Amino acid sequence: MSGIASPCCRAPGAAASRAVLGLAAALALIAGAGAPAPARAAGRGGRTGAEASAPVPWPAHWLVAAPTGWIVTAAVASPAGSAIDLIVAPASGRAPGRLERIALPSGRVEAARAVAAGATLAPLASQVAVLDYTGLHPWLRALAPRTLRPGRPVGLRNAAGVEWPAEVTSAASGAAWIGDGRTVRLVDLATGRTARRLRVPPGWAIGALAAAPAPRRLYTSVTDARGVNRVLALDPAPGRVEATSARLPALSAAALLPVATGVWVSYRTGMLGLTQLLRASRLQPAACPRMPATWPVPAPCRSVGMGDWPSVTGRTLWLAGAFGLSCNDPRTGAVRGGETLAGRSPLAGQVSRVVAQRGGLAYVETAAGIVALRPPSACLA
Repeated sequence: MSGIASPCCRAPGAAASRAVLGLAAALALIAGAGAPAPARAAGRGGRTGAEASAPVPWPAHWLVAAPTGWIVTAAVASPAGSAIDLIVAPASGRAPGRLERIALPSGRVEAARAVAAGATLAPLASQVAVLDYTGLHPWLRALAPRTLRPGRPVGLRNAAGVEWPAEVTSAASGAAWIGDGRTVRLVDLATGRTARRLRVPPGWAIGALAAAPAPRRLYTSVTDARGVNRVLALDPAPGRVEATSARLPALSAAALLPVATGVWVSYRTGMLGLTQLLRASRLQPAACPRMPATWPVPAPCRSVGMGDWPSVTGRTLWLAGAFGLSCNDPRTGAVRGGETLAGRSPLAGQVSRVVAQRGGLAYVETAAGIVALRPPSACLA
């Protein structure tokens, strides 16, 4: 225990709760210009029931708020879904932070411990892991479900011994896939032993990694020396590449969110960003979400300033960007509702990410803390 004041015990200041996004909003006004057309647009056109009426602000309140001079640097849902594990750290980034488990919906701190400066979190099948890149030898440790006590350290280095900023994703209980360089390892978290090793084709480097439980496969974003970005689908059993996407108009590796119908990819194209679904079979473009019709730019394909912060909770795809937050069908991208998060909302002007969903509430990570948001029931269908 570090003696750091709990972020649940104070309200955020006005500066922390209203980040200025004027540039992003202005850029979003040209959304869609030059964006590549998808194979088909999500939805059938027209407004859904959630969009047809005048927009109604979604009720929101602070669950926890970071102390003055501190920010939330990472947040993930606990495996049981009854809490959020988060790291709050000095905004300078040069001092140790604090890992806390926050109960839902009370906001009570159930467990806490100090963590190194720069540490982050990765959700796994049955536990959460902390990743520490700050020392000479970066490592990953799985956390005990109740106490958050770190387990055995697993080194984050590839087969050649060269250390990279590793990508970590869920595998079977007690294991994790770790991607770095060209190598993907299946690691037993209790022993630190590598049970399986896969490699992406020569010339590519791993930028993101995500596991899909059904069908069992790994998706990885890769980049070559020329800056070309693609997505690969790997069958982990034989270790072969099952599908390769077309070249993405991305500045860097795409973020990945596997769903039943494929994988959602989100990436920056410059000052704008795109989010679209690639089909599971051949990684061909299947759909892109529309902008909600109640927003300033109801474009046929969502493209927003500075890109999206996507996430999936339950049966909802959430997309957060310069215009606010939208909820979508994760299978097709069809818009269920949207909120500009303006005015007095705790999320006003903030680019945020939904990290958990429970009891009709969506819990949103921001730098200033965690906000509990009550979206319309259509969002959680």
